[in-house]
Formats: sequence, structure tokens, C-alpha cells
Amino acid sequence: MYSIKDSSPKCDYLVLNDDKRAVYFIELKGTDINHAIEQIEKTSEKLKKYLNNYVINMRIIYSGQVPNSKIIDLRKKHKNLNAKYRKLEEYIIIPTNTSSMFFAACL
Repeated sequence: MYSIKDSSPKCDYLVLNDDKRAVYFIELKGTDINHAIEQIEKTSEKLKKYLNNYVINMRIIYSGQVPNSKIIDLRKKHKNLNAKYRKLEEYIIIPTNTSSMFFAACL
């Protein structure tokens, strides 16, 4: 497992799918969505040399009240952002004959 050991902002989780060349930065947050974006961006900056040909996907699951207009504005700026209230369900399909998926906590 890879760990970022400095005190810079970082996201909670990362899922890496080598077959699809996709990476998912996942942040669990109360209401401070801007801070969630910052954490994901800082983490992706630190790991970008390892993710040259990967599509970056941002996922935020928040538990507090966030205005829909704020989520819409963030989606305009970050095309690969998916933010949901309390629960986010998404299938990341991986062929059964491979084991090229990586999951890590970025704590």
C-alpha cells in the first residue's frame, strides 16, 4: 500500500483500474466540498508522475447540506466529478481474468 506521509491535504481513498487506465480519487466529506476538491487535487498532483496515461475521476460523498448550485458549479469546472449526498453507488467493471485493480487509503 502506498502512503503519502506529509501533512499536505490528501483524499481519503484511491481506486486504480489498470485495464481501463482510470483512477478514482475518493473523498468523504461533511459540507466543505471546496476542501474535498483541494484534497483530491493535491493528491493527484503528488501522484501524477505515476498516472501519466490515466483518466482522473473525482468522487465526493458528502453528509451535510450543500446547495445544488455549488455542486453544479463544481461539475462545470471538473468534468470527471461525481458528488452525491450520503451514498454513491458506482460499478467499476474489471474483467474476471485479471487482477489489475488497486485500492488504497491515502491517509
